[in-house]
Amino acid sequence: MKPYFLVVVRFFLLGLALLLIPLTPQSQQFRSWLQAGDQALREGREDAAFAAYDDVLKYSPSQPPRVYEHLVHVSLDAGRYEVAQIYLYRLADLDGWNTARRTQLGLALAQTGETEEAEVLLHSTEIEEQDNPAALLSLAEEQITQLDWTQARTTLERLVAVDPYNAQALYWLGTLLAPQDQTLADRYLAQAALDPEWQVQADMVRSALTTYDTYSLTDAHTYLGVTLVGLSEWAFAEQALTLAVAENEVNPTALGYLGFTRDRQGRDGLPDIEAALSMAPDDPTLYYLMGHHWRLAGNHQAAYDAFSQGYWLDPDNPALAAEVGTSLQQLGDLTGAEEWFRIAIELAPHDPRWYGPLAAFYADTGYALDTTGLAFIEEAAQL
Repeated sequence: MKPYFLVVVRFFLLGLALLLIPLTPQSQQFRSWLQAGDQALREGREDAAFAAYDDVLKYSPSQPPRVYEHLVHVSLDAGRYEVAQIYLYRLADLDGWNTARRTQLGLALAQTGETEEAEVLLHSTEIEEQDNPAALLSLAEEQITQLDWTQARTTLERLVAVDPYNAQALYWLGTLLAPQDQTLADRYLAQAALDPEWQVQADMVRSALTTYDTYSLTDAHTYLGVTLVGLSEWAFAEQALTLAVAENEVNPTALGYLGFTRDRQGRDGLPDIEAALSMAPDDPTLYYLMGHHWRLAGNHQAAYDAFSQGYWLDPDNPALAAEVGTSLQQLGDLTGAEEWFRIAIELAPHDPRWYGPLAAFYADTGYALDTTGLAFIEEAAQL
């Protein structure tokens, strides 16, 4: 593996740390129910799975649309078409109908014997999609979320044919093609970069494409995947990282980040992160990813242990110090949290990013406001 690649991955989490927002205790409980349901499904215990999903909706029916989208997917995959219809109607009440949701409803109706209604719905959806850029973009987004890359490519190519200056479609299509066809991907991304709104992310993906000329295929896929993680492009990152692991199963960096992307999409990434750590038990980045897994699961002690282990393996890394501070704050140790946030600043005193966590800590907790907190918040605001 190229030394430069190792440096980039090692320090990539410096910027990534600021993108990750801890969940509230309530949302962590909902996530644990969702993960319990998903685990039960993987084990073939469908009744237990849907009982767990029902708990989510029983205690808070006004879940974000992404929760209902997840439940629709698993219901359709499990062949529970009547349940899928219920979730779809609730989702539409919250977030409206779009082409992808009408298509899912049509398929569910067809499977429950309501063929006439299904045919009408699917036919109307097909007509809507043909020349409607908004409908095609919505359908492509759904297919990307489902990791249905073949259909997503077809839809995006149709969309670009209808609307050749749609920067979002060009960006998605270029990013989708990046692991397989770097020349074609670069062409689409260069077009997307002409739009100021998409220039930064398109250029970052284009830069990652250059690694395919010099790195091994598994390393190039990994570099692309880590870049996409930094852009919060979880599904596209999962595609690249999956290919990296397929090319070389003994790639702990790719495997660890693959688990991380699955966590961010509401699936259980723990087996991947654990497998990565078994290959590279002294890799601080993997402990960083493990810490975020446990934080999402609501286990703050396990998160603290993982971040601490990562820090002692890489004591010059301010991102890990800041995460130790956040974990101590979540555990109620405010004195310890303040100390670790200050360690992060001491490690990178000229980087204003590491002043933000301490300022937020003072503002959120009210800790030491009368002595040092308020003055520090004012200082950080000037950076």
